[in-house]
Amino acid sequence: MTGSLPDRLEAARAEVSRLEREAAAATCAEIGHSWKSIGGCNAACENIDCGCSVPVHECEVCGDCDYGQNAEADEVKRTCTEQMMLDEPDYENRACDVCGAKTDDEAGKLCKSYQLPSGDYACNGSPEDESYPDGRLRFLSEVGIAGINAWVDEMVAAHEKTATDSPTETE
Repeated sequence: MTGSLPDRLEAARAEVSRLEREAAAATCAEIGHSWKSIGGCNAACENIDCGCSVPVHECEVCGDCDYGQNAEADEVKRTCTEQMMLDEPDYENRACDVCGAKTDDEAGKLCKSYQLPSGDYACNGSPEDESYPDGRLRFLSEVGIAGINAWVDEMVAAHEKTATDSPTETE
């Protein structure tokens, strides 16, 4: 800055005054809301039975509401989803059988894709469903595979029962 100390001080006061006028005319969205908690709502996590609650805020100045879309809610959802995944017996955390990757990041570097009979390409480094929130890969566990096989057997049995119970065209 050039000029004498009194001139620079006067210029600084003028700048502060200008900024105060600008702030007084600004909306909360421009300068930041003054949030207050007005309760909570269901977190709507990935777990269907989720009972998690997230805070809902309202601005004391303009009345805008965040409807539970805030950093604390994001953390509640992340924690709930991670716990659900960790408690899910159908999936397990393990390294890819093909490329050895243990995380999404490693799979991106190590994946050894191969062609399926359908013509699609795959590597077990791509998890069947999704990775854990911390990037570790999830794969179907023995329990999960048994559950899918039991479901398929149940569907086949139901189809066969329907086929044998329904009248034929010759009857």
